[in-house]
Amino acid sequence: MANVSVKNVSIRLLFDAGLNGEGKAVTKRKTYSRIRLNATPEQMYNTSAALAVLSSYQLIEIESVESGRVTL
Repeated sequence: MANVSVKNVSIRLLFDAGLNGEGKAVTKRKTYSRIRLNATPEQMYNTSAALAVLSSYQLIEIESVESGRVTL
């Protein structure tokens, strides 16, 4: 059976940056890396919400990004 070992966790915040000249939605992303591997989803959400308050853009979405190795 294959195993996954997570090496890095990041949180990515997606912000609404308004509309461009053509009227299409513009988004901005900010990634924070080196998140503790044992951080709970609630801790990541609370941290992301606190960081989003510092932005002048409205927060749309929070993503958790994990990278690691898949081995047998």
